[in-house]
Amino acid sequence: MYVVFFYKSSGALQNLSLGSIFSCLKSGLEETLLIWYPAAGRLSLNPGDGKLNLWCSNGGAVLVEAVTVAKIIELGDLLKMPLVVAQVTRFGCGGYSIGIGASHSLFDGPATYDFLHAWASSSAILKQKRGVELYKPVHDRGTLLVDNRELAKLPESGSFVTRAVAIDHLYQLIKQAMTAHSSGPDTKFVLKTFHLSGAMIESLKSKVFSERRGSFSCSSFDLLAAHLWKARTKALGMRKGAMVCLQFAVDVRNKMVPPLPKGFSGNAYVLASVALTAEELESGSHEAIVEKIKEAKNSINNDYVIAYKKALEGSS
Repeated sequence: MYVVFFYKSSGALQNLSLGSIFSCLKSGLEETLLIWYPAAGRLSLNPGDGKLNLWCSNGGAVLVEAVTVAKIIELGDLLKMPLVVAQVTRFGCGGYSIGIGASHSLFDGPATYDFLHAWASSSAILKQKRGVELYKPVHDRGTLLVDNRELAKLPESGSFVTRAVAIDHLYQLIKQAMTAHSSGPDTKFVLKTFHLSGAMIESLKSKVFSERRGSFSCSSFDLLAAHLWKARTKALGMRKGAMVCLQFAVDVRNKMVPPLPKGFSGNAYVLASVALTAEELESGSHEAIVEKIKEAKNSINNDYVIAYKKALEGSS
């Protein structure tokens, strides 16, 4: 997980040296790591089951300036690398950028945001530190860390057994790929990045839903996911009966019973999944596909999380 923040040149920044900014960010990161101490740890392999363990060893994070004499080979073994690295760069125009890399074994998206928020509030550069209200990070993994025997005992509240649909769909896709007579169309793909403005999304909503715009509501994610899924499948030229699948991460902090505490600092997500045939997807309306995506999101509950964990452990 890597992010870079850019700061345009301003009168206030012009009077600051890279050294002073670096010093503020360094002391702020040190202060943040006192509370977010798992971020200063390291990963290690559990010899018993071969899984990754998070070792809170106070090994520290890495914060470097733009110029470094370090060589790639000096980064060493992945398991010995810091879990958080950051770089501060000053541009010729006087602007700055801050790049941050964090291991996904440590944080998910919401936890990364909380960590960066904590670091920003601890780093006084242009203003004095302010008493911004922050959630105290909760590093206890609780029910998300249980062994196979305890996992098998976890009850499901429903009257029927919940399946981890996303895992089932992945197995079906693998089976389909293994039995396919060909590897798919021989096409040279072009990689492009599209910037989707708010105005473009609103225009797409108006075009897709037209007169039903007022009575049919969906999020920007729902619409874009449906639109891109349909467009990608059509571009690939999939055979009509082929299974196509859309999967996306869903935050389960408030889906679990009881909910995870505010400030939970680990990974708390599962994959939701929608599967159709290529013909069903291409012939279906945007509205119908959006409804399928909504159903997949709404299906994520405590029973699904339990089933998902069991499937990952191979106990279902």
